[in-house]
Amino acid sequence: MKSPVIGITCATHPTEERYYIVKDYVKAVAAAGGSPVLIAPLGAEARIAQIAGFLDGLLLSGGKDLDPKLYGQEPVGVWRIDPEKDALEMALARTALKRDIPILGICRGCQVLNVLGGGNLIQHLSVKDKKIKHWQTAPDNYPTHELELTKGTKLREIIGRERVRVNSFHHQGIGDVAKGYSVSAVAADGTIEGLESNSHSWVIGIQFHIEYLWEEYPEFNRVFTDFVKAASVR
Repeated sequence: MKSPVIGITCATHPTEERYYIVKDYVKAVAAAGGSPVLIAPLGAEARIAQIAGFLDGLLLSGGKDLDPKLYGQEPVGVWRIDPEKDALEMALARTALKRDIPILGICRGCQVLNVLGGGNLIQHLSVKDKKIKHWQTAPDNYPTHELELTKGTKLREIIGRERVRVNSFHHQGIGDVAKGYSVSAVAADGTIEGLESNSHSWVIGIQFHIEYLWEEYPEFNRVFTDFVKAASVR
């Protein structure tokens, strides 16, 4: 069987003239049987749509905050933004959704899916308000807090458990959920940590970073393998 081509979005470096991606994304996709292809910000939306046509699956990677103008807000709690990546991922995801290309959105990628669908974000999660430290100081591959997975969702079916512990590296979160999406994972403080589309074959967004967890925890490796499997039969 032909290995499906999985596009992985790159970010712009904050101080240097280069694009970059954490290699764990690439390793996880390749281990799951996919052929990872890195996609850098290109500027022209028509060119981006053309590239999307060659993909069997799309992985929206983590990174800096989305520009709040994309969801109709002024900046009140936003940190550093990446306008080039914003443009790339919004255009790529829009085309992928139209063509029903499987999408896995990780952390920022989950937020991209929600914003593109008409939802918005909480610009800053306060520990005082949320009661959980969502930006951990533990090692990247160490799960620090628990999630409840929603019954009947694809994510719970893949992971195979009602509750799971995850790592956490985000200061923003899902606000109003986009129309056409269901919440698939929630933290104990009410923070939404998973979304999935109700009208596409395989579109899942997760707020945690399974690219750091898949080698040690089989339940997170299954997310990558199911994603690649969906891309291979598209």
